[in-house]
Amino acid sequence: MICPARNPSGTRLTKSLTEEVMTDNHYDTIIVGAGIAGLTATTYLARSGRKVLLIEKNRECGGLVNTFTRNGFHFDAGVRALLDAGIIFPMLKDLGIHLEVVKSQVSPGIGNEIMHFENPESLSEYSDLLKKFYPESDGEIDEVIGIIRKVIRHIDVLYGIENSFFKDLKQDRGFIFKKLLPWLPRFIMTIRKINGMNAPVKDYLKSIIKDNSLRDMITQHFFKNTPSFFALGYFSLYLEYFYPRGGVGRLTVQC
Repeated sequence: MICPARNPSGTRLTKSLTEEVMTDNHYDTIIVGAGIAGLTATTYLARSGRKVLLIEKNRECGGLVNTFTRNGFHFDAGVRALLDAGIIFPMLKDLGIHLEVVKSQVSPGIGNEIMHFENPESLSEYSDLLKKFYPESDGEIDEVIGIIRKVIRHIDVLYGIENSFFKDLKQDRGFIFKKLLPWLPRFIMTIRKINGMNAPVKDYLKSIIKDNSLRDMITQHFFKNTPSFFALGYFSLYLEYFYPRGGVGRLTVQC
């Protein structure tokens, strides 16, 4: 199938038009796979004036970013929440796409005890939860929480400004001199600091936490070889998850 895309004028390709396109065999670009990457590439190439053929084997576009409905309920086929990371919202703004979203709360728990990440202070509540079940490791927990807070500060630097890819730097000189240039030295220093945290998170925590069960409890959200900076940084990103009303598939429908 050919997934709906937008032509250079910004209007949506209709079903009849996509069927007509199938008879033409001259394209500037052919993209195979209408997942979120394929849709994004197609949208920007079409907007720049290129003639693009987007091919998808399934009935629906979106890949893992897809939502289906049964009996009035929305079900996400893959991704269950989205993270801006300084990219999604600027990209949507650049494309003139409005997406109604709500916060997607993360709620870790141990046994019947559940807490909710609602703000930066929720990290203290998470620490108290761990200490409740592992009181003999309270000092080690404090050390890990201290490292997480440091990583969160690094994350704040990395995502401290809007992605410059979606800025017209020739026109927006204020962004260059007031935001981008002052941010660059902090970014370079932060990259140097986080390079020392590339070890898998389980191996990294072995030097701090002796209790295997406690290590497993902290790292249960991550794959085995997830770099420690990336894993511990998630405690900051938990606060940034959002969910489009109507399902994550609304993102692909708007493309």
